[in-house]
Amino acid sequence: MAVRYAPGRFIEAVEHHARLGAGLRGVLHRYDREFAVLSGSSRVATIRPTCAYQATQVNRGNFLAAGEHWERLAAAVGARRHVGCHISRAPPPRNRSRR
Repeated sequence: MAVRYAPGRFIEAVEHHARLGAGLRGVLHRYDREFAVLSGSSRVATIRPTCAYQATQVNRGNFLAAGEHWERLAAAVGARRHVGCHISRAPPPRNRSRR
C-alpha cells in the first residue's frame, strides 16, 4: 500500500540506504512496488516497503526510512561498502491478451 501512495519516497529510500557493492544493482519491478537486487542476472534479494527477502530469510522493517534493517540486508547480500545504489526500471510487462 505504501508504494501505491508514495512511490517516489520508496525509490528515494532505496537509492539512499541500499548498500549495494560491486556487482550488485537494484531494479524496480512489479509496477514500482518492489526492487530486485541482482548479481549479474540472478536475484539475490527483493526489497518491499515493509520487508526484504533474501534466499530463505525475511528481514522486516520500514524500508521507507533508515534503520538497522538496512544493515541486515547489506550483510545478507554481501555488500561490503556504501557505494550508493544504481536503480533501473524493468521493462513493462507485455500485454498477453488472447484473441
